[in-house]
Amino acid sequence: MFSKTNMDNLKNTLKDALRKFLKPKLHKHKKRADVQLDSSMEELKRLVLEGMNKDPSLYSTLEKADILEMAVNYLQNSISTQADDTAASVAYDCACVCVCGAD
Repeated sequence: MFSKTNMDNLKNTLKDALRKFLKPKLHKHKKRADVQLDSSMEELKRLVLEGMNKDPSLYSTLEKADILEMAVNYLQNSISTQADDTAASVAYDCACVCVCGAD
């Protein structure tokens, strides 16, 4: 049979072979994921700058964290503006009902 040392050597050899076999496949997957992430970040940057009416040429080199921060701020402002618009609309509708109902 195999001794403990032989078994350990065989196990290590198999681990090394598996690692060498999988490494290019893992690297390829990681590279594809990085490309997808970069593409999505560029699209997000474009959309946020467009929504903020900013010139994209002035923001050509933004870090990913900066793009995400801009997106969060933009969305928070958009939600706040929509809430304000909704409140104003409800107040206007109530005022119309009160004025029309007062006649």
